[in-house]
Amino acid sequence: MLGRKTANVKTLDVFFKILFVANLCFFGYLFIQYRYPEMDFIKVNVLFSADDRFMDLFNNFRYSLHGDPYQYQWANVPPLFLAISYVIGKILFKATGSEDFYSIRYMLPGILVTLLLVVVTIFILYLCLRRLFGKNISANRLYFYLITLITSYPFVFCMDRGNCVVLAAVLIAVFIVLFDEEKFYAAAVVLGLAAALKIYPAILGIVFLTRKKWMPAVVCAVTGISTSLLPLLLFEGGFQNNLSSFLEKTISYSSLGNLNTIQNLSYNNSIYMLLDIPYTVLTGQFLEPGELAQKNEPIKWIATVLLIAVVLLCFLLKRNRDKFLLVSSMMLLYPFNSTDYNLTIMLFPIVFWIAREKKCGYFMPIVGALLLSCKHYLPYYSAPAYCSITIQSFLNPILLLLIIGYIVFHRRKEIAQRFHGVGKRRRVQAV
Repeated sequence: MLGRKTANVKTLDVFFKILFVANLCFFGYLFIQYRYPEMDFIKVNVLFSADDRFMDLFNNFRYSLHGDPYQYQWANVPPLFLAISYVIGKILFKATGSEDFYSIRYMLPGILVTLLLVVVTIFILYLCLRRLFGKNISANRLYFYLITLITSYPFVFCMDRGNCVVLAAVLIAVFIVLFDEEKFYAAAVVLGLAAALKIYPAILGIVFLTRKKWMPAVVCAVTGISTSLLPLLLFEGGFQNNLSSFLEKTISYSSLGNLNTIQNLSYNNSIYMLLDIPYTVLTGQFLEPGELAQKNEPIKWIATVLLIAVVLLCFLLKRNRDKFLLVSSMMLLYPFNSTDYNLTIMLFPIVFWIAREKKCGYFMPIVGALLLSCKHYLPYYSAPAYCSITIQSFLNPILLLLIIGYIVFHRRKEIAQRFHGVGKRRRVQAV
């Protein structure tokens, strides 16, 4: 059982202490920004503006209550979350008598819904940490770990906007716990729900194939597809029209991002940023999303090759923790529009890897803590009324590549042995 396994407390403490100090810097910066907005060096809008607070959550309530939700420009969330939003939106409408969700978010029913999201998310994360460590760490240390995670920049950023990716992130944590306990069918259902909420987690299904768990893989696929498609029947316009609109918006949002190029470059963890940010900063040219996508074609091929390489690595590696962390890293690197919300996906895979790796050293704790820390302090380009291009969007893809590279280096002998083993079997079969 997972709780009986030894936790690498020493390196975990290094990771959480670094992240905790980074969190203090983050909240200190927010306090200075709030208290002294007139100071010239306060140029970066770390959490967007107050006008956007909780609006990712409450906009979905508004979209879902108006017949055909995908007619709205920014309605690009998966159908399952829109269906959940429809039910909650109806309750809020009856409780307040208003469809002005911009105002409802600050009314008591709206505040209670937001608090429910926060409490449920934190409680699930707590249960996962408790299951991960069991009796190997003290209660005080467990609470310190939990507080550090929920006060980290990615978690606070998600909650500030009420983005549904935080639900997918905690479901990924549950999936990792269940899979490691070899409760494969339960893990399959949970991963299917996570994929239905945010699509990207579907790639984690590769771990079922690497373990030759064919039926759980089928259960995962059926759960994800059914919970993604069935909610489309609830909305006006017909199933086919809703499906077409959803796919079109999803592909466009993932490949082109927002209509505002500054925002695309400001809160992004994609490998594309390694080209786009230097180009924009050095030339001063802010290309339109379509022009930027055309310019990014070479990076698209590199990202695709890297994705295929990671999938192949998952078949060569033995340890589940390596597979979870590799695939989670690719969830952020591969799509062009990989916002800071997606960083919450990395919270549990990093903790799980460090906890289970006996010969961890300090590289992964340091790199992992840096990845999850806020680095939106030094702007290359500042737009105070909206958002700013900072070092974070350039540094995070490098940190993700370092995580992938470190796992490959750390397991180089294992990879070589498995690779040569496959080659020998093929030669024997040929003879």
